[in-house]
Amino acid sequence: METMLDIRRYQDTHVYGDASRSQAFYAGLDSTPPLYGTDAEPGPAKLAYAHYTLDTVVGTGHWFIVEYDPGSFLAYGYLVIAGCETGSWGHFDIRELESVISRTGLRVERDSGWLMKPMADIADIGVLL
Repeated sequence: METMLDIRRYQDTHVYGDASRSQAFYAGLDSTPPLYGTDAEPGPAKLAYAHYTLDTVVGTGHWFIVEYDPGSFLAYGYLVIAGCETGSWGHFDIRELESVISRTGLRVERDSGWLMKPMADIADIGVLL
């Protein structure tokens, strides 16, 4: 049974020789508020500017980005681990997210059809903390 903890990362590069994938992975993040820029807003009111997913045999993992620092590639958002019913808020390195590959060879993908929306409008990710 595969979980998000059963991932492996390829070393040396986060682009894997695919510049178009890398560009799409980061596209539009420059309009995301800076880190700590939404501290005054309650979780459900925060806007999710980007959505990333990873499908596994136990479910889909989700990363919703509400803040981002392009200098450090550090993002803040809501994460739901595949197979879990609830998620949590936290920081993560977007370069590491891009480098994740599951045991079955699947990679984290950016939701290209995603439209910015409040976290309260995302009903299928579990209970917001």
